[in-house]
Amino acid sequence: MDYLDDLKQILEELRPLNTEQMSALWPRYEAERPIFVQSTNAIEGNTLTLGETTVVLQEGVTIGGKSVKEHVEAINGGRAFDLMLAMASEQRAITNNTLLALHEVIVAGESYAGQFRNQAVYISGAEHVPPNHEKVRGLMDDVFATYEKDIEKEHPVVAGAKLHFNIVMVHPFVDGNGRTARLINNLHLIKCGYPPVIIDASQDKPEYFDTLNRASISGEPGKGDPAEFIAYMARLEVRALKRYVNVLTLAHGDALGENEPSSR
Repeated sequence: MDYLDDLKQILEELRPLNTEQMSALWPRYEAERPIFVQSTNAIEGNTLTLGETTVVLQEGVTIGGKSVKEHVEAINGGRAFDLMLAMASEQRAITNNTLLALHEVIVAGESYAGQFRNQAVYISGAEHVPPNHEKVRGLMDDVFATYEKDIEKEHPVVAGAKLHFNIVMVHPFVDGNGRTARLINNLHLIKCGYPPVIIDASQDKPEYFDTLNRASISGEPGKGDPAEFIAYMARLEVRALKRYVNVLTLAHGDALGENEPSSR
């Protein structure tokens, strides 16, 4: 995690941000709203492109040849992203209630929105079988009890990745589990001063699913071993940190290149 800390330190040294830096950073946040929404939805099979997602979110345009469901997923995703940013700004505690609030927006309009599942579910293409629905409430209490300990003793990127992984392992919802887990991981990261991770469906989806699958069937049966998934998410956070460091330093003509800084 030294490399993450090195990059994080670069960001910290740029604060408090001056007017020029703020003007460079905030358009990036705004631009990443449709990027995140399109990517997280595409991971689940939504076929809207980035351009199509952008016009749906910004102009309310209906895209010919695309389903109503795909349009609704984009709109709900944009609203959920906005809620996540508002929660981060307020430094909202991350609990079961936070998770349910985000889920309610992500799948708004569905009868199960904002509710833990009351039926069996299966993960397409995965070997892991989620636990019986009667255990979900207790298991989710355990997930957040673990998270509370992790935020005190673990690196922030580790704590967020473990939370993401543990939510997916329980699969507490009828639908929207992955989208909710990715969003709450980013809520945690932003609260800790890290930029959000974008899992690009066009290039990251196979490795994301393969890593989750391997981790879910490793270690203790039913619990998995998140170590490989944590390492994967750390690499994605390095990519995110590079992106944000570049945005903040371009005005000074010394944007971070591809070479990694030395570890401490």
